[in-house]
Amino acid sequence: MIPTDISLFILLALTGFEEMLSQPLATLKLKLCSPMLTGLLTLGFMAKAAIASLHFWLPDAHSLAPAPASATLSGLMVKMGVYGMLTLAQFAIDTSTAYSILLVFGSLTAVYGGLQAVYQRDLKRLLAYSTISHMDAIVMLVALYIDSQAPLYLYAIMAYVAAHASYKATLFMDTGIIELLSHERFVDRLGYVHRALPVESLAALLAILTIFGVPPTAGFLAKVRAFSSVLHSMVEKSSTYKKLFLLNLKLATLPFSPH
Repeated sequence: MIPTDISLFILLALTGFEEMLSQPLATLKLKLCSPMLTGLLTLGFMAKAAIASLHFWLPDAHSLAPAPASATLSGLMVKMGVYGMLTLAQFAIDTSTAYSILLVFGSLTAVYGGLQAVYQRDLKRLLAYSTISHMDAIVMLVALYIDSQAPLYLYAIMAYVAAHASYKATLFMDTGIIELLSHERFVDRLGYVHRALPVESLAALLAILTIFGVPPTAGFLAKVRAFSSVLHSMVEKSSTYKKLFLLNLKLATLPFSPH
């Protein structure tokens, strides 16, 4: 909680206590152009979103918490870090610093979380590392949004957040039902659960297919949004570079004039 509190108290100090309690957050105009301020605020919200190397609290919290708390933790609380980063985007921040921090740490942690999830045998720790991986995919979209301010990235972030909250909360609740039934969370010691819990097993299967992005699930729509926003940005940049190249070519072929 300490890094996130540092970020919140920095915003409180820059805003003023009276304005913070009386004005909506969207109406505040803060200047955070200093790279140090931008870095501190970004790192604080990274801890809430469980981005390495501030991610270590999440697997332990999930493994110790009951299933409803884990569902709330993964479905709602870690998203507050993303909300904090999107809030920073509306202020005058050093965009290059925020973009670099979020893109570098987000891309590395997305791979790290996925690899760690492969080797987990505890269901809750497996889902916790999966949450870390997916949250960092969202954080990379936030970095691209901060850099370009393109609305497509914002729509992709909202779709991804809603899809992740739905299927991860479902899987954590299913894990709690399995634990109540078998008093066991380790994958190697479980089997034939679908015979005792057919409805819950179907819900878990649908949630897993949503993680895979199988059409027409919410995960598929979120990933289509994410890929289409990235591709649209690449096409726009390539067309801009092409126009600049043609402009430079025309300037280079103009006849020399002493004027």
